[in-house]
Amino acid sequence: CGTVVHVFDLKREKDNSCDATTHYALAYEDVLIRSAALLDRLPKLSSGVEYDDPIIETKLALLLDTGRLYFIDLIVDDDGNMEDQGENYIEVGAGVSFPTAGIRRYQGVEPATKSSSSTTLGEGAHLSYLRQSNLLLYQCMSSCVVAFILDDDGSIISNFEILPNMIPAADLGGSYAVVGPYHHFEELGIVERGGESFYRFTCVGKSTRTSSQPVLILVEFNKSDVFVRELDWPTVTGLGIMSSYSYVGSCAYSCPHLVGGRGASDG
Repeated sequence: CGTVVHVFDLKREKDNSCDATTHYALAYEDVLIRSAALLDRLPKLSSGVEYDDPIIETKLALLLDTGRLYFIDLIVDDDGNMEDQGENYIEVGAGVSFPTAGIRRYQGVEPATKSSSSTTLGEGAHLSYLRQSNLLLYQCMSSCVVAFILDDDGSIISNFEILPNMIPAADLGGSYAVVGPYHHFEELGIVERGGESFYRFTCVGKSTRTSSQPVLILVEFNKSDVFVRELDWPTVTGLGIMSSYSYVGSCAYSCPHLVGGRGASDG
């Protein structure tokens, strides 16, 4: 919801029903939650090390409409139950300060200088977590998509610009550009090319040819390079995504590749 996060503990599921055990509500109603992302399980639980304090299993990242970030620690006790129960009020304050060195806040401006930091890049738009590469993607309206690099505690230690607010037509090899904010991020694993490994994901932006036409783009990146192109759909699928003005979502899954068949030779 716009002012509260409901947490459901699936361990308390009974008869295919599960009630919320914890509620995190904003202390003030003059700000709204624009987006949220659950980080992957932090390595402390699986490290085999004994801790005297409660163990932080994961974090929930909140993006407010002000563009500020706030993290909630989801803590479990020795029995594996959530420590927080019932209603909890959170004071977002100034939010989390994050590095902005090398980030262009708006299209066409100079990148921020070394050691620069900020608590917001504008009006909050979307937050997404890429589990395979352990990146938290942060974007504000009319701003680029910033990839935050996280450490083992789920804290931001570095960043880089992974997508500009507008991808030029020349970079896509087409006749129109694609603009954000981007949404429907979907990870596609890792691909090797030229002896290098790249993480892959897809997301949806909008064509500059018409402001309401969705465009699905494919992004490949590693620590040195980022490559972007429009995703090509086989004409035999009849998906017709480029003629559609409504995009609900997508999913990716893997399946075994069967080689051979009844007519295949043995060996």
